[in-house]
Amino acid sequence: MRNLKRTLSLALAAVMLMGMMVVGAGAASSDFTDADEIKNVEAVDVMVGLGVLEGGDKGDFQPNSILTREQAAKIICYLLLGTESAEKLTTNSTVFNDVAADRWSAPYIGYCVNLGILAGDGQGNFFPEGKLTGAAFAKMLLVALGYDPAIEKYVGSEWMINVAADAIEAGISPKGVVLSNELSRQDAAQMAFQTLTADTVKYANKGTTIIGSDGMQVIVGNTPAEKITNSENNDYRTEDKDTIQQFCEKYFPDLEKDTTATKNTADDFERPGYTWVYDGDAIAFAAKTPVATYAGADFDKDAISDLKDDYTKVDTAPIYYNGTVDGNVNDVSKLNRNGYNIEVYANSDDEVTAIIVTEAFFSQVTAVNTDDDDKVTDVDVTVYEAGSGEVTLNIDVKDNKDAYAMVKDLEEDDVFMGYYTAGWADGDADKLLAVDTNVETVDGKVTAKSVSGAYNGWLKIDGEKYEFAWEYSQAAVNTGDEGTFYLFNNYIVHYDGESAANSDDYLYVVRADTETGTWSEKSYYAEVVYADGTSEVIYTKTLADEGQAYAYKYNEKKDYYELSKGDATDSVTIDITKGKTAIGGGKTADSQTVYVSIKLDEGKFDSAKTYTGYKNVPSMEGTASIVADGKTADIVFIVDGTTSASADDLIYINGESVSAKIDDDDLGEYYTYTAVVDGEVVEIMVDASTENAAELDGLYSAYAVDDDNIYSDLKAATVGDGKDYLTTTGNFEKAANEVITVGDAGTMAYTDDVTVFVVDTDGDITTGSITRNYSDNTAIYYTVNSDGAVTSLYIVK
Repeated sequence: MRNLKRTLSLALAAVMLMGMMVVGAGAASSDFTDADEIKNVEAVDVMVGLGVLEGGDKGDFQPNSILTREQAAKIICYLLLGTESAEKLTTNSTVFNDVAADRWSAPYIGYCVNLGILAGDGQGNFFPEGKLTGAAFAKMLLVALGYDPAIEKYVGSEWMINVAADAIEAGISPKGVVLSNELSRQDAAQMAFQTLTADTVKYANKGTTIIGSDGMQVIVGNTPAEKITNSENNDYRTEDKDTIQQFCEKYFPDLEKDTTATKNTADDFERPGYTWVYDGDAIAFAAKTPVATYAGADFDKDAISDLKDDYTKVDTAPIYYNGTVDGNVNDVSKLNRNGYNIEVYANSDDEVTAIIVTEAFFSQVTAVNTDDDDKVTDVDVTVYEAGSGEVTLNIDVKDNKDAYAMVKDLEEDDVFMGYYTAGWADGDADKLLAVDTNVETVDGKVTAKSVSGAYNGWLKIDGEKYEFAWEYSQAAVNTGDEGTFYLFNNYIVHYDGESAANSDDYLYVVRADTETGTWSEKSYYAEVVYADGTSEVIYTKTLADEGQAYAYKYNEKKDYYELSKGDATDSVTIDITKGKTAIGGGKTADSQTVYVSIKLDEGKFDSAKTYTGYKNVPSMEGTASIVADGKTADIVFIVDGTTSASADDLIYINGESVSAKIDDDDLGEYYTYTAVVDGEVVEIMVDASTENAAELDGLYSAYAVDDDNIYSDLKAATVGDGKDYLTTTGNFEKAANEVITVGDAGTMAYTDDVTVFVVDTDGDITTGSITRNYSDNTAIYYTVNSDGAVTSLYIVK
């Protein structure tokens, strides 16, 4: 089998694992790039499904960013008006000094102010970007429910205490949220979600406001807030209806919480639950809370007996194994197995209604296939399961969208635990329900072994005892074996003996020759380059081929190296583009691929540089010998490669910021510069051997970064139409009417995420803004997209 090189601890957008609760793809929250940070999944799914909340331009939700006052105003408007009507809100007047009429949030702020939901500071300011506390948002939601802020004393010095008390009473204050603290977006989603099912109120009489001589206002004669009645026919629930109007019944009459027995009542694992349906479309599913959970190893006779003491129908309740009825897992007595997760569900009569068993199988991404544009077309996943052996599933990007969403962030050779339902062993990729990447590894030697049957038992690895999972992959292992052991929930799920061989144990032969001794005996030697870029002359067992990579092993007794081709290819033509995975010769790279760029001088070794990851190697062409166990390369030995420019990632270097040459025992000689890299102002180190290393200035389109973050091989960006960037002179005038004036180039459109950097003569670079004017400029460098809109600006003073 393949050499399993790496494990991951990524949290995928397609799945969330909470304790023993495994959830598959499909919900709105899982579509966000930061889905792993979302803890209020049901709330986010529902609020996104209703159109009240949305993600950012980059596909993220930013669940932990703090809610601002203007964002809160928008949420309230979407809650009260719905998406269509809220988006039609407009305003032509300026309500506050700091909220211009054309500000994106002005209509929402104006609407909320008119309803008394929001107010300014009394001095004409609103502070739209001010961070909001949970109490402030709770006040807005209470007013939306119908509570009068003056009557309920949501003003004055004790407003927060009164708001907190009413928020708890109304059921809109989430558990664990401190209302006096700043509120995150996902906690705001939770509060808004709980508001949907909160009761609306009204006042029969709001009383009379009396203003005292000291200006204090007192309301007298008001009646208490009363819950609004509603017909059961209009209740949002399919069961357990009442005659009180909840917020969603008034403002989202097409929202339904479906708990009926005939549809939308179970997830992919058959966990019972309920589905939120909006306008006929399911927008969120939430599983009920199990009455008991167990690890399979703990579900013994005593546990079953204790369960029967509290619940009935334990023996007759349906058992679902990874979402289906399985004849091998059809009795509670068969669930006492390492690696099983067991959830027990019961109704209000303490009758067990379902037992959910989940079990994951060790899986590996064995190929990530791409087209000519380096776009992924399909992914091969090999599943290792005791009964079926090795089964490879082909996951097509288009045909298996849900499955692909779960593995799209994985690279070739990455491993994970996959939850599969019946039919996967026949090659059906859509049977992948969920993934968990929390696979751990232990490297060592087997010092003791006790197993029976199909690897039921334990091993001691370097003296530490580990038990096998029920679905151990069946890879043969014996006492004395060394390698990598893969663990999930502390059980052994797979063994890889091949990993004991280090993939770094490869070298490249620059030249080789034969030496004849005094007695005509022959010995062989070679000038070689190792994977770390170092070089030396070594003796070899046999005459090596020049221009070839070899796996090597040192024979201490004979004092020579034994070479074998191993996973190395013959010399192939390569065409590497920085940031692209394609290499050549049918091989691709990932973030762990090591590139060794070797320079020769008349056939002799001259120098070598190493780069780790396809994002860090410069674009180059030439020939190489590639070490790859499969399609993904481990090491690429490049010989006399020619570096070519790439405009994918421009960086700006301020020449005025150059330091004196620094001589470091560990890093060698280098210069430092202030630069803009990936949209951030940073200090970079430049290898002193780089051409014109002490005289760099301006934009660069190609460069290399080694493992110590030292830059080299910098190539100046090209200027002109259709090239890397454009340049002009003159003054920059701030944005007005959605255009900016870029010096003598005139007015131009700009993108929403346009970046501005100001470069001064003291060697400093600061972040600028399109809302400011900049005059007395020496030059303006700028980039544009295919539509001619400005994407970045470098204003040089």
